[in-house]
Amino acid sequence: MTATHGQQVIMGMSRPDLEACLGVPDQRDTFEDTDILTWYSTSSSARGLSVGLPVVGDLSLSGGGSCHAVVRLERGVVTEVRYTGENGAPLAPQSYCAPIVRSCVAYPEPRRGVVPPPGP
Repeated sequence: MTATHGQQVIMGMSRPDLEACLGVPDQRDTFEDTDILTWYSTSSSARGLSVGLPVVGDLSLSGGGSCHAVVRLERGVVTEVRYTGENGAPLAPQSYCAPIVRSCVAYPEPRRGVVPPPGP
């Protein structure tokens, strides 16, 4: 699952590496040495499935939902990643969060907060 794997990949990243793979956050908050960065993703897919069952009633599986990826950084390093919003498509939990972190999953191994030495 891309969203869950993305949480693992992002943990320990520096802020520059995080923004290099996720892009600029939609919202930022700072509290002393802690930054809270939030990215939003929304799907309004019209695709869906509607099934009528005689005993249970109608079952509707429709597309569309949202995800907020909320990332906490302590002293510039990712320490927590949470997903909020209507992020659970039927049969595919956290599927609306996957597009947010997909580029980080494909991103080269992060430096985990290590700053490269200055160039010549």
